[in-house]
Amino acid sequence: MWVLGNTKADLSRIAVVMSKPTTCKDAIALWEKQHGAAAAEAREVELQFQWPPVEKMDAALSTLTACEYWMLLALLNS
Repeated sequence: MWVLGNTKADLSRIAVVMSKPTTCKDAIALWEKQHGAAAAEAREVELQFQWPPVEKMDAALSTLTACEYWMLLALLNS
């Protein structure tokens, strides 16, 4: 069981849990920063393991015009 106190570490855990989800646009921008290339020109783009996680796919994925293979792991609410 996880018990919260009033420590700084506990407050930072709360902030992480309450963070807004990553958008596809932000995930693509991070991929470009990490790879030093334009995602629109890449043949393969993997967007998994984002934190906070991507909750839903959006129109930003349509910018991956040259992409032949992409991977996105999303957090789906049931």
